[in-house]
Amino acid sequence: DQFVRSDSYLQIAYAYYNQYGVSIDSVTHHLYRAEEAISQAIDFVTAETIPHVYVAKGHNEAPLGNMFSSFIEQVGLICEDINLRDVKALPDDVATLVIHAPKTDLSDEETSMLLSFMESGGNILLITDGESAALPNLMRIAGAMGLAPLGGVIHEGNANRFDKIDTNIKPAINDKHTITAPGVESGYVVLMPNSHGISVASKLPENVTVTSLLTTSDSAYVTDADGKETTLGAVPVGVAAQNSKTGAKLVWYSSVDAFADATVEKNSGNALYYLAMTLYWQNKAYRSVLPTIAPIELTRDMISVTAFPGILLGIVLVVLIPVTCLVLGISIRLRRKRR
Repeated sequence: DQFVRSDSYLQIAYAYYNQYGVSIDSVTHHLYRAEEAISQAIDFVTAETIPHVYVAKGHNEAPLGNMFSSFIEQVGLICEDINLRDVKALPDDVATLVIHAPKTDLSDEETSMLLSFMESGGNILLITDGESAALPNLMRIAGAMGLAPLGGVIHEGNANRFDKIDTNIKPAINDKHTITAPGVESGYVVLMPNSHGISVASKLPENVTVTSLLTTSDSAYVTDADGKETTLGAVPVGVAAQNSKTGAKLVWYSSVDAFADATVEKNSGNALYYLAMTLYWQNKAYRSVLPTIAPIELTRDMISVTAFPGILLGIVLVVLIPVTCLVLGISIRLRRKRR
């Protein structure tokens, strides 16, 4: 069990079904799907390409939490590492490139490669801390979507918007965007410890739209080395950007600790829910090209019986049938004894 609690699996199921338009009701449906599963398994192993999530390496990136890294494959995507220093272009099967808090900056060549990747419709999931947000070439990737980092760890001045310490932020969650709306409806709170702010340009690049997913209260502030406080107001700590012309999507979360095992465990897997919704929004998971084989419905409606027929049926089942069986059994036994 890679996850902390079994309800994390339920959250992932809700993420999948909310994204793909299938509702979950209170009725348990028992379906026979063996034919469908076998057919799609054959298609999977014979397909030329399967969507991959690639995790960027080569710049002393912060390690992914065990739950984070194992989770990606739970949402229908294959996860592999890719050293950006070793390639001239990203593979054709990249669904999303995850950049997770590198300690050293991208080279100019690597930056150009990633910008070209986005220009051709590529998706990036960017997760940073204050150190990685200060890397200029990395921030050129965010800048292509009109985004920039704000320096300093955010302190939340609203006591209702942090957990125990004021840097462990409980941001407001957008209740309209595809990534976050289902989680808000289900009451999933997320923690964003040690976040930095994200600045959105007043004039965005052409065809780009940016939506704040996670936002501090208007009482948020940062402090400098001398302890002087500077008010930030309400600032994003998670954003989703999209270029309507190229189709490129960039999602940026400004807290590495949000997806660390300890935070995921403390927060009942809620961060993994929003991670699932992020990946679903950026790309579809692998789906078989074979026509869907309809499952066999094993669930049957319950029989409704009114009071009087219910009493008669109870007498027949509880009294008459057992008594008849008992009488037959006794008579058979007596006949056998006489022989």
